[in-house]
Amino acid sequence: MKIDFGIRLGKTLPFDEMIYQVQSAEEQGFTHTNVGDLPWLNRDPHILLSVMAMHTKKIKIGQAVTYSSIYHPVVMSNITATLDLLSGGRMYLGLGSGMRLGKMLSPQPVSEVRKTIEFFKNYTAGEEAEWEGNKMKSGWINRKIPVYLAADSPKMLQLAGELADGVICIGFHPEIIKWKMELVAKGALKAGRDPKSIDYWARGIVYVTDSIEQARREITSYPALYAKIHNELQSEIPENINLRERLNKRDPNLAEELISDSVEVDKLWNPAWFEVIDAPFSKVVSERLIDFFHLVGTPKYIRERIDEIGALGAKTISTWHGNVLDQEQRRKDIAEYIMPYFKS
Repeated sequence: MKIDFGIRLGKTLPFDEMIYQVQSAEEQGFTHTNVGDLPWLNRDPHILLSVMAMHTKKIKIGQAVTYSSIYHPVVMSNITATLDLLSGGRMYLGLGSGMRLGKMLSPQPVSEVRKTIEFFKNYTAGEEAEWEGNKMKSGWINRKIPVYLAADSPKMLQLAGELADGVICIGFHPEIIKWKMELVAKGALKAGRDPKSIDYWARGIVYVTDSIEQARREITSYPALYAKIHNELQSEIPENINLRERLNKRDPNLAEELISDSVEVDKLWNPAWFEVIDAPFSKVVSERLIDFFHLVGTPKYIRERIDEIGALGAKTISTWHGNVLDQEQRRKDIAEYIMPYFKS
């Protein structure tokens, strides 16, 4: 079974260390890397991506993710296309709807994300594009750049199926992957697209270890999804009710237990603790949440889990190492013990 592997490096790596890590990842066969775009937490992603582009040759690079609530779509398009030119055609746009951070940033409605994707695809293809009544055409961009949409809600997942080249979905539990892929497929079929043409990324921490307890300190400092899954599972829209039923059918009371665990994390969650080891919320992260979101364990265990994920149709495992202490060793473990089994 052919599965691609990508890597998310930490947001605080010094430049020389970041260059070494991404070059090493490229040599080991990782297909993509990316950086976050939260200006109050991250260094500027486009400068980081420029440095990556100039020091690598094959690995794909992109945001994971950016928002049109931060950049006007024409600015976003121009930046992304410039990086694509600099990297020799290796750039993808990683786009999301945003998160709620008081008055600073609010999630965008699906309709706004749709408008952003449509503008970006038209504008970067060298066509005339319209934004809020203003028509514009680039004087130099004329190459279609892949769009990867971060999606978790039913409407966003269907939008990914309609318009995106790939979808970024957090969590490795087989039932939520199956649920999300069905919604992506629904959107694709509605748009007359082949669902198999969409690159599904299953994303989380992949951590090879004989002792989960040994890795717990790093794994529990994963970002916001621990604290937010209860909102998704408590929603009363039909698709989310279906998700609860499916989780409980697979493992009795799993949905209710995940909701309870997530609420406890949410009580302590603060965006300032993004990718911070020993963050206060990490102390209440349960083993259930770890197992739901990540692949942690022996090589045999992780390979078996990826076999199941791949059989569902996922094409890419995108591992997050931003809050892992020894990123080089964790990546070497994946390259040595996991990736060789999924080359064909």
